Amino acid sequence: MDAFIRHSRTRRLRVAIVTPAWPQGSLANGIVNYVAKMRPALMRHIDLHLLAFHVEEGSQAPGIVDLQALTNTHGIRPLLARIARRIAPDVVQARSMGGLVAAGVHYLNRQGPLDVLQLEESFGMAWWVRRWIKTPVIVRLHGPWFLNGAAAGAPDDHTFRHRVHAEGRAIAAADGITAPSREVLEQTRRRYGLALNKAEVIPNPRPDIPPEARWKASACEQGTLLFVGRFDRHKGGDVMIDAFARVLDRHPDARLVFVGPDRGLVDDAGHQWSIQEYSGVRLPGAAESGRFAWLGEMPYNALFEQRRRACATIVCSRWENFANTATEAFAMGCPLVMSNTGGLPEIVQDGHNGLLCRPGDAVDLAEKLCTLIEEPALAERLGRQAAEDSEARYNPEDLAERTAAFYERIALGA
Repeated sequence: MDAFIRHSRTRRLRVAIVTPAWPQGSLANGIVNYVAKMRPALMRHIDLHLLAFHVEEGSQAPGIVDLQALTNTHGIRPLLARIARRIAPDVVQARSMGGLVAAGVHYLNRQGPLDVLQLEESFGMAWWVRRWIKTPVIVRLHGPWFLNGAAAGAPDDHTFRHRVHAEGRAIAAADGITAPSREVLEQTRRRYGLALNKAEVIPNPRPDIPPEARWKASACEQGTLLFVGRFDRHKGGDVMIDAFARVLDRHPDARLVFVGPDRGLVDDAGHQWSIQEYSGVRLPGAAESGRFAWLGEMPYNALFEQRRRACATIVCSRWENFANTATEAFAMGCPLVMSNTGGLPEIVQDGHNGLLCRPGDAVDLAEKLCTLIEEPALAERLGRQAAEDSEARYNPEDLAERTAAFYERIALGA
């Protein structure tokens, strides 16, 4: 170990992080946003490389490895692969993705020794990567399927249980674990019966919002509410629309702006809804009158103006680890209403820097929204406190320093 320490002083720690896509904005994905916010600060501490499954044309740059451009020889022969995809698609996906990541690691190692690899837990691909490389692997718990899948309403069938098992196997095989929230780390420990002694809670970073660009009560549209997220069961798009119907009963001039893709929603009766069908039934005439506006997906930077315009921002997921949509609004000083679930209460303390509502409860959510509409002084106080707390807790520079120190401990085997 002493020899390694002496050597490590002659060069910067060399780390690779796996991301679904690059750059930020090329894919609506929380991991991409996390990587984009952390990258500039991390690069001040370590030699950082990104292994991306998709790189947008024109975004190739030093330190960015396009995994699709690398030849992967770890996969199964084409005929066997076609058969395997029919029998166990998750296995083939995890193996294929793991093979691409391993090829990326080998590519980087030819340029110089890689000290640490960080990737997500999804599909258990880290288990396959661990078989093919010697570099220490850190798994970051962005959203284990036993939590995210359940919140999304995925059936508890063989496919669900197999993915949960595969992710647990990958988590157990990792050299280190990081998690954005204490809640997701503790739930993962309980679910799999793992001690996870080499684990640390490191929150997701806030975006850099200058004070002049933050939310201001004087500049917002009183009565305009903003929801940013998918229309699906997991993100609670149905809960948002149901709650807004109740808000309209008390505030007929209120307006809901819904930003995010329509992934479809299956209700408790098994009926499949699109957002237009659902809002048409729950909010009759609201789209035509302008009371309800579905904007679909928007570029990342365009969301800041939407947040400044709204008098309240809502995160009403049925479960959430540590939502980037929450920390982004938090950093802007937006008045927030969030579900009291997962890691969200680690961001918002009810009545201090935002309001919490019961997950899946449209009545409670509507009541909290009406409170912010009716008490603008309260909304302003909560938003101001949110911005102050974000500055103190989620500074990318501080989080990058903690992350780099954790990488160093894992690289040393400490």
